Amino acid sequence: MLIKSSLTYPLYFLDYETFGKPYPILDGYTTNQQIVFQVSIHIVQEDGEVEHVEYLANDFENSTKGLLAMMKEHIGPIGSIIVWYESFEKGRNTELMELHPEYKDFLEDMNNRIYDLMLVFKKDYLHPDFFGSASIKKVLPVLLPELSYKSLEVQDGTMAMSEWERSLDPSLGADEREKIRHNLLEYCKLDTLAMVEIWKKLKETVYD
Repeated sequence: MLIKSSLTYPLYFLDYETFGKPYPILDGYTTNQQIVFQVSIHIVQEDGEVEHVEYLANDFENSTKGLLAMMKEHIGPIGSIIVWYESFEKGRNTELMELHPEYKDFLEDMNNRIYDLMLVFKKDYLHPDFFGSASIKKVLPVLLPELSYKSLEVQDGTMAMSEWERSLDPSLGADEREKIRHNLLEYCKLDTLAMVEIWKKLKETVYD
């Protein structure tokens, strides 16, 4: 799997965080359907310039509207969209098309441009310290031990989901809410930064 021949600049390294319940949360949602409440995007230009943009919703009702507006502002019509485990992001995009048909063309185009970086570690790059997993949580400590989720207050998607729900509690103090939001932003930011740095490492060690 030759990364260099498969990707088009700019590169958009993208990760969603979602919230779900075993019952419909809002009108238009089905049982177990997840609300996309957060996105992190690292944008890498061909000259190496890197920009980071992010979105974290303040409530249930308007979460996806604000997220989609932000993504459409920053994701241009050209460039590969790089994710880790494409069926998740593609699935959420397909659901978002139904909820927000005005963004259907944009989301369909996104899905057509997605490249799954995880596939490299399922097919081409294997290591005993991955312990048979292609999870980014297993790959990152092997390739880039200096980057770690262990130093974060939020360390996985389940924690992110519960912390976001906690941040929406109206009885929560403003300082505590801002602390939670900061922790959520740092977690999602590391997800996409990790992809950027793993991609760079692959270029240096395997594909250049």
